[in-house]
Amino acid sequence: MATAVTMPKLGIVMIEGTVSKWLKEPGQQVQKGEPVIEIATDKITYEKMTDEAFLEEFFAMETWINDNIPVAGETFRQFVKYCFQQNLLVAGKFPVGGQKVNLAHITCPVLLLSGEADPFARLDLLRSTVAQLADARLITYPRLGHSLRPVLDDALDRIAEFAREVAPESV
Repeated sequence: MATAVTMPKLGIVMIEGTVSKWLKEPGQQVQKGEPVIEIATDKITYEKMTDEAFLEEFFAMETWINDNIPVAGETFRQFVKYCFQQNLLVAGKFPVGGQKVNLAHITCPVLLLSGEADPFARLDLLRSTVAQLADARLITYPRLGHSLRPVLDDALDRIAEFAREVAPESV
């Protein structure tokens, strides 16, 4: 017989979970704060439901992952088509406000960070973009795709260093 149990919220987008493993036997004594079950959701299996540090870090990451700027479907489709499939930005043919973007007219310093295996920001496109900008730097990370999470500390250090170089008085 199934019994519904009200549980604490598991994340911003997770609304239900399934008991995947019992950590205690029936009749076994349980201490306050001690895990009793593992809960599986569509994202993660929890066995640290009472570990405040774990939950704080997990919810921070959950918020960051789901903190996306909403982009209308047609806008995103056109962006992918023009920038990635047709490479109009690098070709000087990308339309913005009725005018074509000319990368050579961008004079502010630009920093690009990318994984070398990123399927969206391909290295050939990034390199050709950097070549057209007046002051641009490209930092790549071998064996990484679109997410820089595995090298986040290094990426943040490089961004901070770049900001100090281009505007030392404001950092």
